[in-house]
Amino acid sequence: MYEARCPKCNKKLAEIARPPLKELTYTKKCRCGNTIKGEIFINKKEGKIFAYLHCKNCKYTKTKLIGHLIFIKCRRCKKISFF
Repeated sequence: MYEARCPKCNKKLAEIARPPLKELTYTKKCRCGNTIKGEIFINKKEGKIFAYLHCKNCKYTKTKLIGHLIFIKCRRCKKISFF
């Protein structure tokens, strides 16, 4: 479990099961046999986390939804944070 803390006042807001956005990775085995590491990008408007996969050998590309953003408002300082 990972702790989600407010960046302004450092108060613990929640415990979440997935790693923080900085540590989030996605790897997959391509159909040609290579292991590809996905590039993570965030769509804040829709609140979704995507992984973009691209194999240089066979030109395989895929965009996959891997999670959703969590928006939490701190009770102490009223700052809205996303994890």
